[in-house]
Amino acid sequence: MRLLYREAESHGTFVNLDMEEYRDLELTVTAFKRVLAEAEFSSVAAGIVLQAYLPDPTPPSPTSSSGLRRVSHAPVAQSRSDW
Repeated sequence: MRLLYREAESHGTFVNLDMEEYRDLELTVTAFKRVLAEAEFSSVAAGIVLQAYLPDPTPPSPTSSSGLRRVSHAPVAQSRSDW
């Protein structure tokens, strides 16, 4: 993941991690959060897709609070009025 994020950052590219296997949910979310929490990746534009068909009742997304913390510290590339 680090290699991918480094390359994406050098090109200003957004990386979206798409989780496909429910059995890997905890591993995928943990790896995503740990790598993006590293100072080197604080400005990487990245997201994660968690499938809507998760079989267990789940609490709010385990990435929501960490994502909000990252966004609140990230520079804004453009405003909605520019779209």
